[in-house]
Amino acid sequence: MKLKIKIILAISVTLLIFLIPISFFIYRYQNNIILEKAKIEAETLFRMLYVTRQWIAENRNLIKPVPAVATKELSRYIKDYNNIYFHITSDTLINPANAPNEFEKRALEYFKTGGKEYIDIFKNSHNEKIYRYVRPLYINKSCLKCHQYQGYKIGDLRGGIAIYIPLKEISKILENNNILFLSYGLFLYILLLITLTILIDKLILKRVFKIKIAAEAVANGSFNSTIEINSKDEIGSLAKSFNTMKEKIKLNDQYLEDKIKEVTQKYNDTLEKLKTSNNYKTALLDSIGHEIRTPLTKVVSYSEILKYASNINKEFLHKTIDIIYRNVCILNEIFTQIQTLERIKDSRFLENKEIIKVWELAKEIVNKHNNNIQDKDINIIIDVDKSLTFIANKFAIKLILENLIQNAIKYVDTKGFIKITINNKDNCLEIKIENSGCKLEHSEIPKIFDRFYRGKNIERNYSGAGLGLTIVKSIVEGMGGKIKCNLYENDIIEFNVTLFAN
Repeated sequence: MKLKIKIILAISVTLLIFLIPISFFIYRYQNNIILEKAKIEAETLFRMLYVTRQWIAENRNLIKPVPAVATKELSRYIKDYNNIYFHITSDTLINPANAPNEFEKRALEYFKTGGKEYIDIFKNSHNEKIYRYVRPLYINKSCLKCHQYQGYKIGDLRGGIAIYIPLKEISKILENNNILFLSYGLFLYILLLITLTILIDKLILKRVFKIKIAAEAVANGSFNSTIEINSKDEIGSLAKSFNTMKEKIKLNDQYLEDKIKEVTQKYNDTLEKLKTSNNYKTALLDSIGHEIRTPLTKVVSYSEILKYASNINKEFLHKTIDIIYRNVCILNEIFTQIQTLERIKDSRFLENKEIIKVWELAKEIVNKHNNNIQDKDINIIIDVDKSLTFIANKFAIKLILENLIQNAIKYVDTKGFIKITINNKDNCLEIKIENSGCKLEHSEIPKIFDRFYRGKNIERNYSGAGLGLTIVKSIVEGMGGKIKCNLYENDIIEFNVTLFAN
């Protein structure tokens, strides 16, 4: 509605700006018509008077009054008839009544310089406009009869006839015409204003209003409205562009909504991970405290014995040092596993890959625990092709083999067996490690990959933090592989790992 009012005002001002100069031009034109009409009347009257004077001068034997007297009498008659009057004047007077006024004096001076006519407009005492017109009179042959004694000769300036025409009647007629013109102009102005307003409202405002309604709907989050304007003008193009823009905004809005949901989900997942992480850290600290307490207590106790004992035989000394050493190794293992578990959480852990000679790596790990193997008289079999290679992160593969082989050596019974089988089947690395003397029960198998879980029999007889298998599972799944555990008769346990080549 505000736009409509502004447009109406703009049209009104535009029409006024257009009509005012036209009105001024017409006014000026009509004023010129008044002056032109007055001039025509004055020239006509002058010719009539001139012809009359000439006829009287040439027919002195027929006409009694002289031309000057006849001109004066005619002036009186005309003035009584229509308020027009004229005056014969000269600066060389015979009759004082013909003395020129100031206007006529200026005219006579002008004629002496060769002027043909002298005109002006002035207002009388009644504030009425008077058209004043003067034409010169020159001596001709018939004039010498009366004026020869004054020394005139043919062609000399004798004087002039001044004609005075009131413009009141003509102005009144033109004023009425002006009123009529203004009435028609006002009518035309109102008609044009109404017509243009209706056309603009129909052709522009209604269509702009449709766009406004659609824009408000989009601003309020509704993208269902479509502007139906099929014209090929600028508004039609605007409507088409708006519909295109609306569709893009709709897509972007949906995209942003999906992104917000995605970010919200990630936030919730991260929050959940943080909660899990806090629980994990709490459990980790509890487990570490529990697992560290026993070896640390032994280290401290036996260290005090060594510190304060005065007489210690060599056998007891060696035994004490051995106990301290073994418990320090246990502490070192616990901290190493915790450090490793935290390290593999980093997504960059598995990035660096290289060609791994699998047999050499397995042999290296076995040799590392050779003393324990000999102490328990373990029969260990390595069934790996010496030429077998696999492309992966070497440290990750080493951790998998290290933990599985170390567990097998740790928990196998004396004079038991361990079999390590590794092969490449269908571009997959398959690792199988089995050993005898398993201390786990069938009900405990689903839990062995959980953090800090340790079987009942194992927890009583073996030290550790319960993180080794958790580390192995995390690495295997991080590499996109699979791991499973089987428990068979005669207490034989088997771990199977499948890793896919990338």
